[in-house]
Amino acid sequence: MRKFKKTKRIKKTKRIKKTKRIKKTKRIEKTKRIIRIIRGGGYDSVEAQITEPITESITEPITEPIEVKNINNDSIYRITIEGHNYYFFGKHKKYVLIIIGDINYIFKIKKDAEKLPKHLIDFIKGTSFVELKNFAAKWQDTINYLANNDILYFNHHKCPTTNLNLDKAKEELVKLNLSLQTKCRNLSLHLDYVYNHKNNSTLELYGLIDPYSLVLCLYNDNHCISSITIEIEDVEITIDSNTHRNYEGKKYNILLRCILIIISKLLSENIERIISMAINPASAHILIKYFGGIRLNDIPEIAVELSDKNIENAKEKFADILKGEIEIVC
Repeated sequence: MRKFKKTKRIKKTKRIKKTKRIKKTKRIEKTKRIIRIIRGGGYDSVEAQITEPITESITEPITEPIEVKNINNDSIYRITIEGHNYYFFGKHKKYVLIIIGDINYIFKIKKDAEKLPKHLIDFIKGTSFVELKNFAAKWQDTINYLANNDILYFNHHKCPTTNLNLDKAKEELVKLNLSLQTKCRNLSLHLDYVYNHKNNSTLELYGLIDPYSLVLCLYNDNHCISSITIEIEDVEITIDSNTHRNYEGKKYNILLRCILIIISKLLSENIERIISMAINPASAHILIKYFGGIRLNDIPEIAVELSDKNIENAKEKFADILKGEIEIVC
């Protein structure tokens, strides 16, 4: 008898789970068709024109975009959706179309912008942006069409991962800055994600600027004149560097690589090496000559193992910079 009851209980449990799965699937399918036109504060725009239901999965408030920084003469905005902060460059547009998962959100990012015309709302509602990405030409035409109508397209995965704890590295940078400024009072080091860098600053970065990039900067006032962009994956740090042409030849590249090697293990104890695509022969030469870099295969890829020996060597090179044995120009 006990065995029979247990069997019935199992079957009932499976039936309940299956029912829940079906309901959940239906709710997800419903969510995919939803587009939200948001208003709030000074952003009252076009919500009254939309009668779509609000998905039950959104349990926390949504804030309108808030300007938090101005970097490279462009505003960075923060928006909170389902308790998660998202950052994006405004690119001087009036509206932003944000796609998180399968849900589209439209916001005004210029308070004085007029209401979004109905034909644009209908176009966005009728477009499956996830599917459209599979067709390169149509995708580009659509993004261009939005841009020509002052709509910024912004897409991000849920819960962007900028959760690396930088506290220990920043504490070490405070000490390194104090030492550096005994030699060059005009220069300072700063490590953070782009959206947390100095307000009204200019960053000299390699490639496209992304608010989520982790960047080590050498600042002269509010100008990041030389930088290393950092990407961490498993046990490796991959770097790209750039220096403003007016500051080339002043050995800032050597300085920043010293600093990065010194603080690398403070970013994560698991990191074992730094990898640099040294397209510029001078960068390859610096890593090999000063920091024990090794060329990998036949490609211009240089690896610096983060051994105790190489970290101590970087500290010695930084001391040489302060003493003038490696001469940088302030």
